Formats: sequence, C-alpha cells, structure tokens
Amino acid sequence: VGTQRSPSLAGLAPAAVLRANPYDLDRLGTRSGGRVRITSARGGWVLPTTADEGVPRGSAWLAFDQPDGGAAQLIDSTQPVTDVRLETP
Repeated sequence: VGTQRSPSLAGLAPAAVLRANPYDLDRLGTRSGGRVRITSARGGWVLPTTADEGVPRGSAWLAFDQPDGGAAQLIDSTQPVTDVRLETP
C-alpha cells in the first residue's frame, strides 16, 4: 500500500491480476494471460489472469488493496464467505 500511494514508487506496484488454478482457467476456456470477468454480490470487473498451481481448484486469489481494484471491492465483510463468479468476458 505504501508503494502504491507514493508518487515516486507507484509505478512499481503491479496491476491487479487474478490468480487461478490452470484447471479452472481451462474450464473457462482461457489460460494464463487471458481475461476473465469476476463478480460478487458487491460488484465486479474484467481482469487479466495468471495460472497458478498453488491456488486450489475452485478458488481464486486476488490482492486486497490495488490501485485499479482489488478483493476489497468484492468482499462483503458482514458475510462469512464471499461467493465469486468467474466467466469469460
């Protein structure tokens, strides 16, 4: 967050990218470098993807506080679980 808010360092912060298991990306008909629409009850947007074997099947990983959007915009803190839908745009 400090890097993103600093004018001289902001360019070093990576853009938001959705990490998902390659199996799940294949089921969506996309792969690493493709784009997916991610939505929850709170909103959504289209993001680039990165295939990551470390992400369990059926789940996705997105950084929390990104300058162009992040998981914070999708999470409903009043709920114990946030359901997220991934689909090709």
